[in-house]
Amino acid sequence: DTGVKAILTTSELQGKISVFKAFLGEAAKLEIIAVDKVESKSKDYIEQDIDIASKALIQYTSGTSGISKGVLLTHKNLLHNASLLQEMQVEANSFYNVEHSTLIWLPLYHDMGLISGVILPLLFDMPTVLMPPLIFLQKPFRWLKAMSKYKTKYTMAPNFAYELCNKRITNEQVKTLDLSNWQVALNGAETIRAETLERFINKFAPCGFRPETFYPAYGLAESTVFVTGGLKNAPPVFLKVNKKALEINKVEILAKDSSDSIILVGVGKTWLDQEVKIVNPETLELCKDDEIGEIWIKGDSVASEYWKNEEETKKVFNVTLSTNSKKYLRSGDLGFIDNNELYITGRIKDLIIIHGLNYYPQHIEQTVEKLHESFRAGCNAAFSIDLANEEKLIVIQEIRKDSVIDDLKKLENDVKLAITENHGVHPHEVKFIKHGSIFKTSSGKIQRRLCKKKYLEGKLELWSN
Repeated sequence: DTGVKAILTTSELQGKISVFKAFLGEAAKLEIIAVDKVESKSKDYIEQDIDIASKALIQYTSGTSGISKGVLLTHKNLLHNASLLQEMQVEANSFYNVEHSTLIWLPLYHDMGLISGVILPLLFDMPTVLMPPLIFLQKPFRWLKAMSKYKTKYTMAPNFAYELCNKRITNEQVKTLDLSNWQVALNGAETIRAETLERFINKFAPCGFRPETFYPAYGLAESTVFVTGGLKNAPPVFLKVNKKALEINKVEILAKDSSDSIILVGVGKTWLDQEVKIVNPETLELCKDDEIGEIWIKGDSVASEYWKNEEETKKVFNVTLSTNSKKYLRSGDLGFIDNNELYITGRIKDLIIIHGLNYYPQHIEQTVEKLHESFRAGCNAAFSIDLANEEKLIVIQEIRKDSVIDDLKKLENDVKLAITENHGVHPHEVKFIKHGSIFKTSSGKIQRRLCKKKYLEGKLELWSN
């Protein structure tokens, strides 16, 4: 997609890359250069005058709701977003002369990993420990053990990472940790679950983890990475809302738990000159305070175009409200603002609309994954299909390895009943699929549209005893 001319690597990896040439297609013809073997020729170097508005890199979106798109980021975008993050929760002086202040295991080919693992350490002279993603995924305990060993103050990860720690780190392992130096545990990139935060806080409190260490945030590749975040040293903000009201794009705040309540996690406010507006995606008018709408963003962190994709660029960048000529980025995310705090409710493209009511797939998925011990958490998808000119709900759920289920039909009926009782919509079909067969992006997000496509094509890997 980028039209690259060469692959830069190290001599150690050069041979390994060649093994994958059969899978690289046209890219297999590229020159593979081991940078540690290139002789220095300083006399041939021509210094470039770099304008702050010039392009710095192409950063690809995760592809959650479609094909990944290249976002052209300028040097100004990078510098502004770094300053924004610094203003949000990094006191730069506290990072100088402190051994190993940050630890990042996120892949460096995605925005969170790239900015937090490479750009910020370079800009702010922050000592940083980098850990390969696979090392964490194999044993989540290694992440927290390294945080404890290096007395790290700052890290970031999606919600699923904290949930993995909840499930796979034993109480005996917790006793060996010291997390008292941990100041910022940024949580972003996917739906943030209140129950995950609460379980993590309770589980790791004995080894020094504090509630105010959690830092829920919101961002996207089109805005470099970060958009909003909360106050440092403040605990996460939870808001109880009426689930039924969400179905009609309304926000109704509840004082206590009920069968219709759901807890949302606040992802903070804007910083510096950033603007966030909640807009009706159809009328392009600002929403009222009690209405859910699309999140629009304005600021110097926002890119201006996709790489070689004019059609999507026109839809997403430099769009205007119906009432003024200010230009914004359309995020594709739905949410609302309450008491200066942003809350995310879902994505427009993933929203399920049946009989005129809105259903958020992540809410249905959370209900399903808790129903049976054989269900893999975070490995299911809810979506709708058009069947005889009527939208029908479909749910697919991964089954754990080596699971034995006596009555699959009963389990399917239990899932349908739970969804009907909790969400007021009856699934047309529930499919159980093999371990590891759900479709995800390279950053671990569920690709609901691809799941739907494979379902309609009859290409799901169905599970059986």
